[in-house]
Amino acid sequence: MTGSQSVAGRGAGEGVLVLGVDTCGPSGTVALARVGAGGIELLGQTELAGKTYSATLVSAVEGLLTGHGVKLADIGAIVVVNGPAIGAGSELVGFGDVVIATPKAKFAQPEVKLGVFPPFAAVMLPQIIGQKKTYELILTGEALTAEDALRFGFVNKVVSEAELPNYVESLMARISEFSGPVLEVTKRVIGNSIGQPLKQAMKTSQDLYLNELMSLEDVQEGLRAVIEKRKPVWKNK
Repeated sequence: MTGSQSVAGRGAGEGVLVLGVDTCGPSGTVALARVGAGGIELLGQTELAGKTYSATLVSAVEGLLTGHGVKLADIGAIVVVNGPAIGAGSELVGFGDVVIATPKAKFAQPEVKLGVFPPFAAVMLPQIIGQKKTYELILTGEALTAEDALRFGFVNKVVSEAELPNYVESLMARISEFSGPVLEVTKRVIGNSIGQPLKQAMKTSQDLYLNELMSLEDVQEGLRAVIEKRKPVWKNK
């Protein structure tokens, strides 16, 4: 979708959850769907009514996910950008774990031009692209091109618009092969380690590994599959 982002991740149930966010034009929309072998099932949508302030956008996204038993912080999120991601739209991209963009994408935090600052970007961007580049983007309001965003680590890959559907489909298919609960615990470990001293981060990782991960049925299935030299059959438990 031109001028929009989509976020995909594993959640409860069969298939891949896809969150589409359109932040362009006078009115914005957030829609949640499940993509599986049977096609696309629309689970719900929320109108933003043109309110793209950071807290409003993120609250709308989280509210839609929570209503279906999913937390944005706990799922592996793929963000696809095929157009301008400005203000709150760019901040939403920052929540993604893997960001795919086309050359048409651009990212900007122009809030300073309106006399305010971007609350989420001010916290997230230094951890993603570094302090100096964050100062430049937020204090000038200038935009990053897709290639610039790739160079600074805000985007994982830039693909042509023609290649985008197949690339995203392939990426989601690979992620869908794995256990959802295992991916959730893995993401939590990575997220919790950011900003922590190494010793504390290692302790947190070890605690989750021994006390939560190892209690999952899918972990036992994975070990059995290795021993039996077969492909694991996940129960997502």
